[in-house]
Amino acid sequence: MPRRLWLYFAILLALYGFLVVAMARNPARSQFAMSDFAIFYGSAQQYREGGSLYRRVDVERFIEWPAEWGPQPDFLTNLNPPFFTLLVLPFTLLGFAPAFLLWSALSLASGLAAMTLLERESRSGPASEVRRVGFLILLLAYFPVWATVQFGQVGLFLLLLAVLAWQAARRGGDARAGLLLGLALASKPFFGLFFLFFLVLRRLRLLIWMTVVLLFCTALGWIFFGTEAYLEYRSSLGGITWHSTSWNASFLGFFMRLLGGSENLSWLDRPMLARVLASALSVLAAVLLIWLADRVARRPSERRFDLGFCLTLVLMLLISPLGWLYYFPLLLPVFVLVWNHTEPAEGSWKGLGTHRWLLIGAFVLSCIPKNLIAASELNSPLDWFVWGGVYFYSLLILAGLLVTLSVTSDR
Repeated sequence: MPRRLWLYFAILLALYGFLVVAMARNPARSQFAMSDFAIFYGSAQQYREGGSLYRRVDVERFIEWPAEWGPQPDFLTNLNPPFFTLLVLPFTLLGFAPAFLLWSALSLASGLAAMTLLERESRSGPASEVRRVGFLILLLAYFPVWATVQFGQVGLFLLLLAVLAWQAARRGGDARAGLLLGLALASKPFFGLFFLFFLVLRRLRLLIWMTVVLLFCTALGWIFFGTEAYLEYRSSLGGITWHSTSWNASFLGFFMRLLGGSENLSWLDRPMLARVLASALSVLAAVLLIWLADRVARRPSERRFDLGFCLTLVLMLLISPLGWLYYFPLLLPVFVLVWNHTEPAEGSWKGLGTHRWLLIGAFVLSCIPKNLIAASELNSPLDWFVWGGVYFYSLLILAGLLVTLSVTSDR
């Protein structure tokens, strides 16, 4: 069995290799025209040439676009903080193809390292080669991981930071956990929800480290790029018009598909209502997290901490205005830990129990292999409720399951 599993792993890894090489050779053609790494790379390259980080990236920066190919794809503006672009800057010392190959190799290595660590830290019995390779196969077979690599996104880097931070915080290594979460927060603001979680837990040392690292990284971005870059970054976030894109699983993305405010034809034209509902549910989610974290603080245990950490991962994607599918690799620790912390039910179908069946349902919904549908093309109930809803439903199921388990764990 282990030998066969290693063969499956090798086949999956080879498929990723073919994908990365194809994208590196032709970064601006067909489905690769919206490669996010091309935007990161182009933005950093523009800075080296004396331009702005937040000017739209021109496709001809990467490839000559013959007229017979039709209209050039409209690359987007970089939507990441200046510090993130500082991390990408060294890659511009290479040509696009080798830079993308290196980025993808580091991304996959981060994901594999995260799953290896997760398998070891979540193991309750003796070591098993089948389990070890199974975790690696789970990573590569998970559709959001494929999406992350296809778009050259950062989901696997974030996964490694999250797993390392979880391990450190679980063992009482607050300084290390705060450093790791500070790095994640400096790159992706939605990690700020962990500040709330650990504030309620009164892990002050962790919060201090998290704040210091965030301020240090922000200062580095300011030193390199100046105040104007941060002002342009804030302005670029205000210009987003595609919240309803099918891969956006957040509260705001779901309600804008139904009520307007994005580029699609909506069921009703009530964009303000969409924002009000998303904001109200985000506040409710934050209050719920505070309440449950307080229960963890009053009655600490490894199980309660794991469930609270997992709930924070899920809620930060729901609350963020852009909770994209390529951040869903962050859910892999959630699936593993919730499975570990639920017991099979005797007499239930296949002995799994309601909680594990809900977990399986959330997993299946989270990895339905549907290509991204642009906001302007989501114009029917099928698009709003199915292709634009399945990933959102997955997060809702996980959030509800985690809340239920957190409450029952206190009884």
